Amino acid sequence: MLLKTYTKKYGVVIYDISICSNHIHLALRFTQRREFINFLRVFCGQVAQKISKGKNFWEYRPFTRVLEWGKDFKGSLGYILINELETNGVIHYQKRQARFDPSG
Repeated sequence: MLLKTYTKKYGVVIYDISICSNHIHLALRFTQRREFINFLRVFCGQVAQKISKGKNFWEYRPFTRVLEWGKDFKGSLGYILINELETNGVIHYQKRQARFDPSG
């Protein structure tokens, strides 16, 4: 419900979503950077408030990257699917090399 509310409010289109055990993947399209930043800020804040009742919830800040249309986009959708299948126990988890260092 939160996702639907805020994607509509900020004009963000959802291409894919995967809610995993300790993180969320979203493949989104937006037309204005400012609207995306506002969406991310409000959505993450609302999720934290609903789940943790105001206590610290997110371990790291959101990781985002702009995808190029085509191969990059399709590869990311494949990654989201694999992550979802691993989370649901359909396939075994395979450790991958980190693409970013969340500690800074």
